[in-house]
Amino acid sequence: MGKQRRSGNEHFHADGTALSNTLLEFWQWVDSDLVSNAIRGRLAEYLIAKDLGIADGIRSEWIAYDLTSKNGTKVEVKSAAYVQTWEQRRPSLISFDIRPTLGWDPDTAKFGVARRRQADVYVFALLSEKDESKLDPMNVSHWRFFVLPTRVLDSSYPDQKSIGLQKLLTLQPDEVKFGAIAAAVEKARGAISIGLSASQERIHLCADVFCAHRQTLHRLHLLPARGSTIDSYRTSINSKRWMQSVLPRDGQNSQKKPVLTLWACKTPARFCINHYFRV
Repeated sequence: MGKQRRSGNEHFHADGTALSNTLLEFWQWVDSDLVSNAIRGRLAEYLIAKDLGIADGIRSEWIAYDLTSKNGTKVEVKSAAYVQTWEQRRPSLISFDIRPTLGWDPDTAKFGVARRRQADVYVFALLSEKDESKLDPMNVSHWRFFVLPTRVLDSSYPDQKSIGLQKLLTLQPDEVKFGAIAAAVEKARGAISIGLSASQERIHLCADVFCAHRQTLHRLHLLPARGSTIDSYRTSINSKRWMQSVLPRDGQNSQKKPVLTLWACKTPARFCINHYFRV
């Protein structure tokens, strides 16, 4: 029969003899509960596709990520809600699935060989209204959208399967309303590596740390305060083990990865920034 966009006016039939029931009636029967987990997830994908200007086709069920923007950015959509279709004593705790996967390639009909996150950008869609009597999934004002480059998830939580809302917010995603998702997606996709000369940018620092004293390797994701710059960056690490880190000033080591020194247990531990990019 092939994939084609349908109007809903098509009739079911018996070997060509039209029946009274239409495809629209089937859709109404299957998809009217917009709060259910499965339908809410597809609704979130639709809203984001609409914002990206790509909702005129047909949703693909089998590709390794959810959407592709007009500029080729691969987008993964994850949704959550406080209100569910079942009886609740309290609003649900918000958690989003971020597990690395074996991507399915519909062209080769094969799974990938290594688990990874398949998209360039994640969009976390939260149906944020907590009052069931007021909840309306078709009201775009009831949705909050958080846009985050996949590389931030990979640096901070490379193997984690889910993330709660509060942990997500510590990664400083770009929170936007419907109508501004497309711009945020392209901004996130364009979070490219930069050099020390870009001194006025807000910076995420992701670093592999080798502690000579403990002979252990650690991965840190450093989130500087608003307004800090890459050549004057200082931060207190939220850990008893790490006291302070200092980025080289005035373009020192500008031809190679900047080296920072951490003081841990009175023994210096050196590490290199392996990713740093605009946010």
